[in-house]
Amino acid sequence: MSKRCIIWDMDGTLLNSKPGITGSMKKVLKQFGLPEQPDRLMEMAIGPTIEYTFQEIFGFTKEYRPEVEAYMNQVYAQEGMLMDKLFPGVQACTKLVKERNGINCIATMKPQHLKDRSIQCNPALGAMIDHWVGREQTPGRLTKEDLIQTALRLAGANPHEAIVIGDRASDILAAKALNITTVAAQYGFGSREELAQAQPDYTVENIDHLHALLGQLLKKR
Repeated sequence: MSKRCIIWDMDGTLLNSKPGITGSMKKVLKQFGLPEQPDRLMEMAIGPTIEYTFQEIFGFTKEYRPEVEAYMNQVYAQEGMLMDKLFPGVQACTKLVKERNGINCIATMKPQHLKDRSIQCNPALGAMIDHWVGREQTPGRLTKEDLIQTALRLAGANPHEAIVIGDRASDILAAKALNITTVAAQYGFGSREELAQAQPDYTVENIDHLHALLGQLLKKR
């Protein structure tokens, strides 16, 4: 069956958000009197929720409180997002999807209320994406798998018509659980080891390779 629905992860796949997220995270750690973290852990914080980052990546289980996330969202929206930039070449990829009568969706663990700010900081996102699904504090939209399912529903597509593209193992594993074709983006912030262990259907080293792969998977109509 021809693929027609592309579900994109956002941070590390469409956006180079490393400067904005890590810079904001450093301010959060300082605000709450916590030690700075090594670069490798800061990079692992690109993509997951702040709660997961604090508890599972940084090991600050007792230190996490709801106000931590609120402060992170505030700093990131006001300052960090201004540093987010689209990876060169991703617009051509989303344009190819549309040219092949496909649908571009975002499934991101970022809160949904940051959508407008993301588009304000990178206006091209508004034209590139047909459906945008962010994390909400409501039942059924808390995990990456939930977000992908919501994106499928909005696009009116079934799993066999879709492709999930992401730079972290969590993207790949969530899609595989739904029997969706997966593409691992090695140009993002997930390590080669974690992506290899997730066993994606395809792996691309750069966006030129991604564009070529999409051209193969999206049949002309």
